[in-house]
Amino acid sequence: MKRTIINADEQITSADLTQIGVNAVEMVTNIVGGAVGYPGHWSRITVSESSASVVTISAGQLFAGEKLYDIDGPTAVDLQSRLPVIETDLVWVALLLRGAILVDQAQVTTLIDVDAGETDLQLRDKTQRHSVSVVVQAGIAGPTPERPTVAANECVVAWVLLSGNGVEQISMYQPHRAKTLYEVEARLTIVEVRLAELAQSIASIRTDLNSVAAAQRQAVRQDVFQQLVRDVAAQRVATRVLELEPRAYKFDPALQTDAWNFGHSNWVARIDEGIRFEFTTFRDAQLALLNAADPLVTIRESVMLPKFTDVVKLEVTGGTLTLNISDTVHVEHTMIRREISRSAVEFGPIVTVCENQSGWGGLGDAARANATLTASGETFQVVGLAQNAVSATWNADPRSEGHKNYDVQSVSTSSWTEVYWEQVTEEFGLNGTMRGQTFLNSNLMVATGFDLNFKRIASTDQPVHLICYECDKTGAPMLDRIIARSELQRDEISLGRTRFPIRPSLLQPDRRYGIATITQGNYEIAAVDKNKFAQGSSWLRTDGAWVVPSTDIDWEFALIGAQFEATRTIVEFEPLTLAGGMTYVRLLAAGWAPSGVTEIEWQFQPLGQTVWKSVTPETAALLYGLPPLIRLRAIMTNTTDVGPAIVLDNKARGETGRTRGDLVAVMDPIPFGLSTTSVRADLNIDQWKDAEHTAVLKLEVGGTIYTHTSLTTTVDPLNAKKRRLSALFTVPATTSAALRIEGTKTGVDEFFGQDVLVTAL
Repeated sequence: MKRTIINADEQITSADLTQIGVNAVEMVTNIVGGAVGYPGHWSRITVSESSASVVTISAGQLFAGEKLYDIDGPTAVDLQSRLPVIETDLVWVALLLRGAILVDQAQVTTLIDVDAGETDLQLRDKTQRHSVSVVVQAGIAGPTPERPTVAANECVVAWVLLSGNGVEQISMYQPHRAKTLYEVEARLTIVEVRLAELAQSIASIRTDLNSVAAAQRQAVRQDVFQQLVRDVAAQRVATRVLELEPRAYKFDPALQTDAWNFGHSNWVARIDEGIRFEFTTFRDAQLALLNAADPLVTIRESVMLPKFTDVVKLEVTGGTLTLNISDTVHVEHTMIRREISRSAVEFGPIVTVCENQSGWGGLGDAARANATLTASGETFQVVGLAQNAVSATWNADPRSEGHKNYDVQSVSTSSWTEVYWEQVTEEFGLNGTMRGQTFLNSNLMVATGFDLNFKRIASTDQPVHLICYECDKTGAPMLDRIIARSELQRDEISLGRTRFPIRPSLLQPDRRYGIATITQGNYEIAAVDKNKFAQGSSWLRTDGAWVVPSTDIDWEFALIGAQFEATRTIVEFEPLTLAGGMTYVRLLAAGWAPSGVTEIEWQFQPLGQTVWKSVTPETAALLYGLPPLIRLRAIMTNTTDVGPAIVLDNKARGETGRTRGDLVAVMDPIPFGLSTTSVRADLNIDQWKDAEHTAVLKLEVGGTIYTHTSLTTTVDPLNAKKRRLSALFTVPATTSAALRIEGTKTGVDEFFGQDVLVTAL
């Protein structure tokens, strides 16, 4: 710090006065840079709205390193140029403060001739100001705007949300506010109080730990403790408790692959509702009809059903009004079409049911769909079932929730209860006016199209798009649950009744559905008035989101459905093959078969056999003979109004396989969160045969494989094929370890691991 001294008997010079100012600035700089040190923070500033598009920043200060800058008075910032152009858009802008050093000049009397005393007015530098400039940085405008990315060295005083009408919201940015010493002192006082409380708690915990140490000799036995750990671990999986920190144990029901090291150099196994032997030979082929032109079936848009004809199922006639379906502003409409859900059938001597299937309830419906209903390496982008989804009446089994499963020895069937699911969807957008009509479907049926009565054809070459969708319980359209869509070009539309064919779609009873058109052409259709059709309502979508229903006008339309010619149809598929013979078959396809009224029964005929066999636990044993080829057919039974369906697209698969005789499965390293030299592993095994099977547990620590120091085998007293292997390992001090399971089989039958538990002791 410096002080300029001027004696009473000396004449003050301009240099003396300038030095006084320099000393003052230097003192402030030393305090701000040495004691305060905020790199870019504001103080004592408020931002307020002074008009629709103007905000005012009050007087205050900006701390920037060793510099201190002032806002001497209110500063208006005009944001008119930053307002979004589109009325429905919003945009965030950041108000940034930047320091600037300005020099003010003034006209002063200056001595130009000392001897004559002559003076003159001249423009000279008079005041140096540390001022603040305001910079506006805008983000990207949109319906859901995001704040702009601001450089780390900038000082944000406030965020301002703008709409087309002006300022909507002002948020002061508190992280960049300079805190006063008074505030810091108050926070420090709170911390000191908490530290005092913590010290007391530590002292209490120390006393409690001493008590625990004294009672340690009375701790529970290790086998009882292991039972408790297993039960707790299983409950954690069932209740889906997130593990935010390492546990000294790891339980895995072997339903998903996230706990297993598939990249291990010795890996030879499958995780498929258990730890199973890997395929030595595997073939994945598309399910296809032996006769693609089979006259007993009808195939439309890859959906195969028993042969049918189109008939009118619901009709609204007598329209005296005309309705322009392109009379409002054209906007982009975004919708989601759902695909038909799938089912999978597995059979063969190596197909065995694992009790850990109950663990799917804890992992969720989406997890099982990904594990059991995917095709050809497909992975679902899962969003889960809609909140207002209800189970199909044709599959309302009280034991099923999300899936229904009929699992028995050698045969496993999994299917989704909903006809249309969210596992596979198609999002699409159409531009134009959107009008719609809802209706109540009273009976289970297969819809194949809709008829509309056109009264005027568009003058321009514009198509008409038609969608069929589900409604919620209130009757409102759900455009994220589109069932089918159709498109007709102008030359395909004629005056009078015109049919829009759709992919065959199962409509369930006592549910509301609807149709909607989207077009940019000036088409008109017939309509009825006075609420003549009481089981539905017409509606208009005005802005891409808002649906406005009509209270008295309904469309003239007809719902077209399938009328089946026969109640029992047999259709043969191309044979399934596997070089060297198969012990495993999996059939995967989308479709439906409403229980009680329809059924799809799969039958097969191994090479050399002459009799067709239905897929049952008994007939699955025929694959013990390792047939290299089996014929395949489906028997579809139905009523004249409702029939089953199979979707024969590229996701309809027929898989065949034969497993190898050795198994090596290695888990990912398990972080225990503590250091240990003793580890226990438990493996539950099912379908064990002493004469054909071997299994051993090992432990991998830091690249070294350790064998067990002791092994206990416990046979289930109720089922001799089930047993538990319990192994103890002694290893160098470690904080993680990976379980390694090895096994062999000499025949077709194979065991599988049901679940594992690894515990650090």
